[in-house]
Amino acid sequence: DHRGMTTFAITMNTTKGPTADLNVRKAIAHAMDYDALIAIHNGAATLMTSPFPEQIPGYIPVPGMPRRNLDLARQFLSRSAYPNGGFELEYVHVQGLEDPRRIGLALLNSLQALNIRVNIVAQPWPTMVARGSRAETAPDMVSVYVTPVSTDPDVIAGKYHTRAHGNFWGMHHLTDRQIDQWVDAARVETDEARRNALYADIQRRVVEVQPEIFGMLANRRWLMRDYVRGFVYCPLRLTGEIDTYPMWIDAA
Repeated sequence: DHRGMTTFAITMNTTKGPTADLNVRKAIAHAMDYDALIAIHNGAATLMTSPFPEQIPGYIPVPGMPRRNLDLARQFLSRSAYPNGGFELEYVHVQGLEDPRRIGLALLNSLQALNIRVNIVAQPWPTMVARGSRAETAPDMVSVYVTPVSTDPDVIAGKYHTRAHGNFWGMHHLTDRQIDQWVDAARVETDEARRNALYADIQRRVVEVQPEIFGMLANRRWLMRDYVRGFVYCPLRLTGEIDTYPMWIDAA
């Protein structure tokens, strides 16, 4: 059982429909039952405290990360173009994955308090990604797991740059010029302190504009016989992926 670096988020389409309204996104984020995310994973998960995993250099715990607060959720919704709710949102997850389906049910239950309906749709991965590649066809909400391919913070910060549009990690289609400028500046900054300061700004700004419900990091779990040797945990590998090259069977 190892602490994971793969973030789970419910990405929201920031360009069309109700989720284009920042106050609606804020309302949804504050209505979400975050305890359900942990319960679905039988306690083997940790809520995100930033858009960045804690193990990434430059990580900061962002003040004001949304947690379930229906009074605050209703306040945000009252400032939106939909003060009484009354609309339906599509939530898409990968067909065959049980955890995202159950998270969709938690989302459905959570948003009932705001008079927002949720249509849970399971689609094959290629279909979901193809839809999400264009702002016009991207779902209102979509479940996304992202494993960083390195520990450089640029890998995570780049999820929120306009360059991410068209990729599965950019299905929010967020366009924020300040984030773009900071990401570009941090990428080429050679002074570590100044670079980390930029990434701190990026994390706070991403939470401010709320392109997704920041969910959890599930633990990585494997079952092995006691005669299996050589397993080495690497958090940068995709979920469930292991390197079998250094492993062997102790036949003694």
